[in-house]
Amino acid sequence: LAAAERPEPGDWLYFVTVDMDGTTLFTKDYPQHLANIELARRNGVLDSAR
Repeated sequence: LAAAERPEPGDWLYFVTVDMDGTTLFTKDYPQHLANIELARRNGVLDSAR
């Protein structure tokens, strides 16, 4: 919730946490966002692409 209140500055549109350490990747490119989601799934952070 803190990240929603104080987002990282930038022109990004998408973000996803990709590992259990809390690393979050930001991008303005949707295909890259999909790749980041797949990384999160492989790392066990997400169990679906929703």
